[in-house]
Amino acid sequence: MSSGKLEMGSGKASERGMVKPLVRPDMHNGRSQDSLGSELTLPASIEFRDSSEDAFLSAVISYTNSSTVHFKLSPTYVLYLTCRFMLSARYRPDMRPAERTYRVIAIVNKMVRMMEGVIQKQKNMAGALAFWMANASELLNFIKQDRDLSRITLDAQDVLAHLVQVAFKYLVYCLQADLGNHMPAFLEDPEEHDSQLAKIEDVLHTLTGAMALLRRCRVNAALTIQLFSQLFHFINMWLFNKLVTEGDLGLCSHYWGAILQLQLSRVEAWAEKQGLELAADCHLSRIVQVGLKTVPKPTRL
Repeated sequence: MSSGKLEMGSGKASERGMVKPLVRPDMHNGRSQDSLGSELTLPASIEFRDSSEDAFLSAVISYTNSSTVHFKLSPTYVLYLTCRFMLSARYRPDMRPAERTYRVIAIVNKMVRMMEGVIQKQKNMAGALAFWMANASELLNFIKQDRDLSRITLDAQDVLAHLVQVAFKYLVYCLQADLGNHMPAFLEDPEEHDSQLAKIEDVLHTLTGAMALLRRCRVNAALTIQLFSQLFHFINMWLFNKLVTEGDLGLCSHYWGAILQLQLSRVEAWAEKQGLELAADCHLSRIVQVGLKTVPKPTRL
């Protein structure tokens, strides 16, 4: 079994600083043989020279986005393999264990700082936020599951967890702003605005776009549910505030109750198709109940 290994090239001037693939034929059944003996390793590795460390990390973090890579979690895998390389005897074999640990801690902290800078720089870009939220979350998971890295990078893990929360918060703001542009469609009289159905479709299209973005960036299910819970809460809050604070619009009536019930049923149907019915039921329940209470019950003859 061969191993895919990436190495910083230093040949021609035009190739200097490039990350070049190199096949290692010394793998067999997941074990690597070297001068220091055999050790369990991953089926692939990444190597770089210390002098190229900053350029390498910049290429992986600062100059990578959702449009430059096909596999959206590529940065996570590259950064994790980098950590494993530095933990192995192939990285500076003469290095003492304590010094090796220090170097690993230092580079993980550097990775986290660079990811934080990218997230802050692109805090108004939904695509970038989803991309780095997914990668920060997955890298944190990789590190926590790694018995060597997990015990020496506790501070970095805390920062990574915070970065996931920050990216999540910024992404929610972006998507809520986009959704807010279409919310007035809920309050347009269908008898006066023939295009209301089309505008409600814009609300559903916004939700569909958000779901497509999260799936494309491979955001995990837990974060996806949390994010849509925030969007459903936003819909509930926006409509409820309109009902209770703008009485002059006459929205608390049987007529508007029926309209809201119809429009919200379309959002609930969309959520059910996406497997988000529990989140929708939880966060839209208040405004749905308001709509039901304003609709007269059918009388029995």
